Amino acid sequence: MNCRIVFSAGILITVATHSICYADEPCTPPINTKPIIVSTGFNWPHAGPNNTGIFSEIIEEAFCRVGKKVTIVQLPTARSINQANKGMFFGDGPRRWNMIDQFDNLVLLKPPLYDLKFMAFSTKHFAGITKYSDLADYRVATVIGRKSVEKNLALVMDNAIRVENETLAFHMLKVARVDFIVLDEFSGIHYANRAGIQDLHIAELEKHAFHLFVHVSNRETLATLSKALTEMHADGTVQNIIKDVLQRDGAHKKPY
Repeated sequence: MNCRIVFSAGILITVATHSICYADEPCTPPINTKPIIVSTGFNWPHAGPNNTGIFSEIIEEAFCRVGKKVTIVQLPTARSINQANKGMFFGDGPRRWNMIDQFDNLVLLKPPLYDLKFMAFSTKHFAGITKYSDLADYRVATVIGRKSVEKNLALVMDNAIRVENETLAFHMLKVARVDFIVLDEFSGIHYANRAGIQDLHIAELEKHAFHLFVHVSNRETLATLSKALTEMHADGTVQNIIKDVLQRDGAHKKPY
């Protein structure tokens, strides 16, 4: 087992160093080469400054293994994927696999980066919440840009609330302006912790594979990136990155 030291500025402006351990030899990105730009519409713990976060660190390692340097840029969700579709970035992620048909100029990198569970978060216990239709009679909010969640909520209710960001969403939950927030598991636990919510109840609604979407002009890199990502899953690197980020963040300590 080998480790590399990474410098990061955390989401709460805490500056720290951390180590990531890999099953294979640690990868050192090339020096003095122009980085490839990948965009994301996700916030912490998926992406943060200086290529930190689950998505960013997985992408950085995958590109490093094929001899390339990468920089992750964070944009509003819709702008991120639309600009990637126009070829302004190498690609965009993490994106749910079944979104690929909506974009003419993007192709799917396989295997998935990681799976995400989407959960209904509440400060109260509500029995029998297992699917979106079970939320129909409650006050429910999600974050703008989570298109699959917005679509699923729209199918079962007319008045789902779309809020600007995760911090605002969990503040609304804390002060009982809504009954549920629907968001992915990693983000939800992080922002619930930040909001100081101690009594958090979680119900899983769905689980999907999330991928990197690559602009068609970069199609020739798919095979080598796919091989690197496959190896990262096989040698435990992907799971180690997820575990490391969540432990540093405290999001592994579920507040319920």
